Amino acid sequence: MVGKVQEKRYERIKTNKAYRHHALSEDQKKQLVEVLIKGAESYGFETDIWTAERVAKVIYDKFGIKYHPDHIRKILHSLGFSWKRVEGRPRERDEDKVKEWIADTLPYIKKAE
Repeated sequence: MVGKVQEKRYERIKTNKAYRHHALSEDQKKQLVEVLIKGAESYGFETDIWTAERVAKVIYDKFGIKYHPDHIRKILHSLGFSWKRVEGRPRERDEDKVKEWIADTLPYIKKAE
């Protein structure tokens, strides 16, 4: 009886796409690396920061394979990528405008307090 239960489970898993193991092929990995090197903005994201969720979206969009964002770290590591912390200041920050705001606007805010 146990054998038949296991056999039915195996058949169900084999025919159900959600249970099938998918892995990126070597060619797909090369394509993914090309996309990642071009940057997130070139793929259509507003900022040039790759997150696990964004990489998972790229993989699904291009190859139709769903990965949980937690697994993306392992994939990226196997491709030679590593995670970096985002700097405290955005790259888009305009230092001249910040200095101008500190000189012109901040004193009025402090007076109002």
